[in-house]
Amino acid sequence: MNEYAFVFKVIAAAIMGFSLSACAGIRAFLPLAAVSIASKFGSLIGYNLPLTEYFTWLSSWPSVICFTTAVIIEIIADKFPAIDNILDAAAFLLKPIAGAFIAAAVMTKMPPLLQAVLAIIIGGGIAEGVHLIKAGVRGLSTVGTAGTANTVISIIEDIGSTILVILSFVIPILSAILIVILFIIVFKYMKNKKKLQVAR
Repeated sequence: MNEYAFVFKVIAAAIMGFSLSACAGIRAFLPLAAVSIASKFGSLIGYNLPLTEYFTWLSSWPSVICFTTAVIIEIIADKFPAIDNILDAAAFLLKPIAGAFIAAAVMTKMPPLLQAVLAIIIGGGIAEGVHLIKAGVRGLSTVGTAGTANTVISIIEDIGSTILVILSFVIPILSAILIVILFIIVFKYMKNKKKLQVAR
């Protein structure tokens, strides 16, 4: 019975890492800020977010302040059409690192080697994949609307990523399922949009 409980905890941690990493592909600092805040203040509402041994510093005041400030700057900067494309280019390297980082932080109860491999594959890989699709959508929006729709898309991303981060803590499996569904829908939309552009 204990073995089953251990396996369940490992799977749950991996799903949470997947979900938070996907959110990092939209907003690099949002999951980091959320994990810092949840690990720092979660106990006040009876929520315990365990962190791996080398990432317990995420629950410190400097981490909470640093990542919260970073996500506020990221959200505001992303509302300006000229700046958002620059952010997307810079995030090509930043977001997979953030994804791997956050996955490694929450994937507890794992052997170090397995944790590192999953953090790189699940964390870095999913964050980069989501970022590339996000950047593709922004590119289509910039071409199709001269960037006028980018701010609206950015607000939708803010709301969506915040909801998914919260779900990642409360119901990780639901968050993961929604992310996969959204991934498929947006990917198909982009594919059809490009076909229409080529046809024209």
